[in-house]
Amino acid sequence: MLIIDHEKRKKKSSYDIDIAVYKSLSKLFNSTNLKNIILTVKDSTFGPEKAAILCQLVACSRITHFTFLNTAGNWNFLNREYSSFCKNMRPIKRIPRVMSDIKWGSEICFL
Repeated sequence: MLIIDHEKRKKKSSYDIDIAVYKSLSKLFNSTNLKNIILTVKDSTFGPEKAAILCQLVACSRITHFTFLNTAGNWNFLNREYSSFCKNMRPIKRIPRVMSDIKWGSEICFL
């Protein structure tokens, strides 16, 4: 079973944005004049660590509108990234001052 799963993953394209890239967005999110951010990525390995960084950036910013789109494939690459995506991003949806639209492929996150 593990070998078959590994072979499936090898056949699909993977995209991995280094976690440092998400951390480097802090200057952008902390801009005093910025109220709306639309962030589009293609990241097959967008897991809980990267989601937590984005949640923290949004929570500590002055933005009022946040859109996040992940255009990577609609499947788990390493460790349930896709199937736990909405759970990981839900803290952003709970920030009262921020209107957010959060999607990964066909996964649309709601409260």
